[in-house]
Amino acid sequence: MLMRSVPSSVTLRPVSQRLDEATERLRRPLRELVGRDGLDAHQVAANHLAWAVARAEAARACRAWSEETGDPLAGLVAEAAEEEALAHAEGRSTELGALGVEAAPAGHVDEIAAIGADVE
Repeated sequence: MLMRSVPSSVTLRPVSQRLDEATERLRRPLRELVGRDGLDAHQVAANHLAWAVARAEAARACRAWSEETGDPLAGLVAEAAEEEALAHAEGRSTELGALGVEAAPAGHVDEIAAIGADVE
């Protein structure tokens, strides 16, 4: 049985704030390094930052979709996306099992695809 997750605003600092802080911790030193040595010298760090920002934006979109639909399964997808984005930005494993995401929605692809299908 899938249970609606408790909104992060109730239990933690808003995930978007935590993601903003994590990506800023990546951005600050990179800005200095690139300013000193040029971007080519720090391609790996720049790539990590770019993916961290992309994952954060995807997580925000998932959360907005979850809130718009009010669907418990969409809430689980958003939770998984947020945890994965935060883990990447913090340099932790992004494996869902390692993140402790409950009831990972991977086995519900058809149900997920149908969420909000009637909304235009």
